[in-house]
Amino acid sequence: MNKQHLLKLSAAEIFFIVAALILMIGHTIYCNSYSPSRSVILLSALTVVALISLLIFYFFLKYSERSRDWIFLAALIGMGLFFCFLFPPGTVPDELHHFESAYLYANGLATLGASTLDVRADDAIFISEMSRDINQENFRFVASNIALLASNTDPTTITTVSSFPISGNPPQVRLAAALGIFTGKLFGLSSLITFYLGRLFNLASYIAMVFIAYRITPVGKNIFVAIALLPMSLHLAASYSYDPAIMGFAFIFLSLLFKCIYQDQAISRSTIIAMIVFAILLAPCKSVYSLVILLVFLIPNKRFTQNKHAWLFKGGVLLGAALAFWFISQSSITGITSSTNPEEHLDNRGGVLGHYYDLSDLLAAPYSTLILFLNTFNEMSSYYLTTLVGGSLGWLQVNLQLPNFIVFVLLIVLLISLLPTPEDQTEPSVLQRSCFFLVFFGTTLGVILSMVIGHTFDTETVAMGVQGRYFLPVLPLLLLTLRTQTIQIKKESRYAIIFFLVWFNLIYLVRIYAMALNF
Repeated sequence: MNKQHLLKLSAAEIFFIVAALILMIGHTIYCNSYSPSRSVILLSALTVVALISLLIFYFFLKYSERSRDWIFLAALIGMGLFFCFLFPPGTVPDELHHFESAYLYANGLATLGASTLDVRADDAIFISEMSRDINQENFRFVASNIALLASNTDPTTITTVSSFPISGNPPQVRLAAALGIFTGKLFGLSSLITFYLGRLFNLASYIAMVFIAYRITPVGKNIFVAIALLPMSLHLAASYSYDPAIMGFAFIFLSLLFKCIYQDQAISRSTIIAMIVFAILLAPCKSVYSLVILLVFLIPNKRFTQNKHAWLFKGGVLLGAALAFWFISQSSITGITSSTNPEEHLDNRGGVLGHYYDLSDLLAAPYSTLILFLNTFNEMSSYYLTTLVGGSLGWLQVNLQLPNFIVFVLLIVLLISLLPTPEDQTEPSVLQRSCFFLVFFGTTLGVILSMVIGHTFDTETVAMGVQGRYFLPVLPLLLLTLRTQTIQIKKESRYAIIFFLVWFNLIYLVRIYAMALNF
C-alpha cells in the first residue's frame, strides 16, 4: 500500500465518519436514559467498534487497490452475526415452526410430514420454554441456557406446532439449518448452541448466495446490495426462516438472467447449467415466484450459436422448473380448487374459527374478488412497505416498531440504489421494463391470492397475513422497472449505501435491545 494514501481522506469522508460516530454516541446516551443498563453501553460500544473496523477494512482495500467488493461480504457477515445473536430463539416470525421443520430434516426424511418430533430431552425443554417476545425475560432465558454440552440427550417425542408436508418444506430451503442442527446433535452440544448453529448455517447459505449473485450480475449491483442489507432481509437471514433461501435462489437466477440479457457475448455452458439448476431450486419453494422463470424468454437468441439451441435452452429451463414444482408440490395441487363443505369443516387461524375463501368462489364472483384486492391495496400498502424494509421486526412487536419517517428513509435508500451510476448505465428497454413489472405485479397478486385462500375468512374484506417481506425475492425487478437515465448519480454510490445501511442497522439493533429491556 502506498503510504501517501493512508491518511488521504476527503473532507466529505471525514465529515460523514465523524458525524456517524457522534450520532451513534448520542443515540447510546438516549437509549441508556430509556433503559439504564451496562449491557446497553456494552452493545453500543461493540457497534462502534464494528463500524470502525469496517471502515478500516474499506480504506485498506481502497488504497491497496484491491477489489472493494469484499467490503459488501464483510458487511453481510458482520450484520448477520449481530442479527443472529441479538434476537433470542423464537423471536423471528414463525421461527418455532421453521426450527421444528429443520429439526425433522436433521432427523432424516422418514419423519417428514408427521405432527410429532423426536428430540433430545434437553431440546424438548428448550422448545417448551421458547417465547416469541423480545424482552428482558427472554434475554435471561438465553443466559440461563448457556452451556457447551447437552446434559440430557435421551430421546423423547414432542407434538409439533403443525405438520410439515414436503410441499411446504422442500429440502433445498431447510438443508442449511438442518445441517447446523445435525452438527450440534452429532457433537452433543447444548440446546442453545445447537439452535444458534442452525441459524448460523442458514445465515452462511444466504450470504454465500447473495454475494455470488452480486458478483455475477452486470446490472443493478447497488440494488442487490441495498435489498440484502435491509433490516428485514438480515432479520430473516439470521433465523430459521426459509425466506432467505428463496431470496438466494431468486437473486442468483436473476443475476444469471441479467448477465444473459445485457452482456453482449455468447452464453457459456456453465451459465446454462446454473440457470436450469436454480430454476429447479426456486420453482417448488413457493409457486408464485415461479413467474420469474418466464423471463428467460427475454434472453436474445443471438446469445446462442443457433436459434434452436436458444429455444431448447428456454424450454429446458421451463420444463425443469415445472417437473420440480410438480414433484415437490403435487400433494397440495389437487386440493387447491376443491370446495370445502361449510357443514363439515371450519378453518382455524390462531384459535379463531371460520371459513377461508375458496378459489372457485373467488372465480365465480369476479367483481367481489376485485373489490377484495382493491381494499387490500388501499388499506395495507403502508403496512407492506413497513414490513418490506424492516420497520417492524420480531413478531411485529409494537414497542419495537420504527417511526414512519425512518421507514421512509429506508425506502429512499432503495430508490437511490436503482439510479444509474458511472459503473452501471444500463437502462432496460420498454419490453424488458414491461416484463419485469408484470412479473413483479403478478407475483404480488399471487402472494395476496395465496393468503386469501389460506389465511383469510370469507367474512373479511381485506387479505390477511400478507407481509411486505414476501416481495423481497422479486424486488430487484420492480426497482429496475423504475430505473431511468433522467436522474443519475455522477459518483459511485455503492459503498455509501453499504456504510449507511450498516450504520443504520447497528443503531437500530441498539434501539431494539434497549426497548426490549423495558417490555
